[in-house]
Amino acid sequence: MGRRYFCDFCGRSFQDNLPSRRRHIGGAQHQRLRRAWYEANRDTATLLAEESQKRACRQFLITGRCEFGSSCRFSHYAPEQLEMLRQETQGGKEDLNKDGQPPPTLEAWLRKRENRSFTRDAVTLPEGLPPLAELPPSLLPPPCTGWDHASTPSWGLAALPLPGISVLQSAYPFVL
Repeated sequence: MGRRYFCDFCGRSFQDNLPSRRRHIGGAQHQRLRRAWYEANRDTATLLAEESQKRACRQFLITGRCEFGSSCRFSHYAPEQLEMLRQETQGGKEDLNKDGQPPPTLEAWLRKRENRSFTRDAVTLPEGLPPLAELPPSLLPPPCTGWDHASTPSWGLAALPLPGISVLQSAYPFVL
């Protein structure tokens, strides 16, 4: 089976050759879905400029539906929605996170991290574990100053040299 092309707009895959791609891209369904995707992802400033110039769609306001859909020449936005778009384009809501606070900066995070001190006493253990002093060394948190690598025994092939036998043969006797 040959290579396949996947259209993100339509969610379909088809054979990846020029005639198939042209036929798909020229199709009515692809054109409609592509237009709908770009309509849904328009810039708020552009959307506000277009929608504020249109009159309200009477059919959409009464029934909540319009037979013309996205191709309707009237606006399907309520005045409250237009006001929300106006606030977003002025930067009122884009600069704030969910809590209403400005987003944190890297410098603020680094300052907060520098001020934080870490000690073993500050470590909280999950319920059910014995106290910190009774834990085996493998479960202890790392020391504040880091590990002392000078006192760590060497592991692996470097610790195995035997006279007359290569390091590789001593570690793997089945290798000739």
